[in-house]
Amino acid sequence: MHRLARKAVHELATAYNLGSKSKGSGIARYTTLFKLETTANSPLNERKIANILRRTSHVSALERASADANRVASYRVQARSSHLRDGDVVGGDAEEIASDNRGRVMLEKLGWRSGMGLGAEGGGITIPLLAVVKKSKSGLQ
Repeated sequence: MHRLARKAVHELATAYNLGSKSKGSGIARYTTLFKLETTANSPLNERKIANILRRTSHVSALERASADANRVASYRVQARSSHLRDGDVVGGDAEEIASDNRGRVMLEKLGWRSGMGLGAEGGGITIPLLAVVKKSKSGLQ
């Protein structure tokens, strides 16, 4: 874990009235959180938490950028997809899986062909399932 990310976790732990300790060494260093005697009884300082989150919003980008160039490219893809809202359908415009894909090769060995439905008799679904974005924490609906 990047040192700035660990610092942010330690600061957030303090704001949430939790204890924190870094363990490990080098690139494998990580942070462990634990309850304190005062954790349940102390009020949260929401303003402090908001300030920490606002101030450290760049930490994950630094952590990814320091790893390697491939991760930076995947970070850009994730950053573009962050504008999605609850209920948006994703992946509907995806291209058909390539003919050299392992899963497709296995299905074709079992007799499946493009356009056929899934299942023993080919009567199953013919179009892929759609993924619907769920960002809220309200549970399944």
